[in-house]
Amino acid sequence: RGIEYINGMDIFARFFDETYECFETDLEELMWRTLEMVLDRGLGPQAVRDECTRIINNILARNSFDDLVRDIPEDEASELRRDLKLLKLIE
Repeated sequence: RGIEYINGMDIFARFFDETYECFETDLEELMWRTLEMVLDRGLGPQAVRDECTRIINNILARNSFDDLVRDIPEDEASELRRDLKLLKLIE
């Protein structure tokens, strides 16, 4: 992808680079991309954050958050909601 990796994030970023839009469900993809952005802490390449944001926004445009998390434990749904709020991807 030609992305420059900084701040010792090379191995982490390369791992996530290989996983774009390859999940079976939107919830899996949403959880993975959210985790990626939280762990990145804004230190990785802007292009990676932009791609994660694009994927998350597409998932949330196709599905309501409540529908996505309907079948997972409430504590996991709450944690995901909190993370998405911290990332300013939902209100």
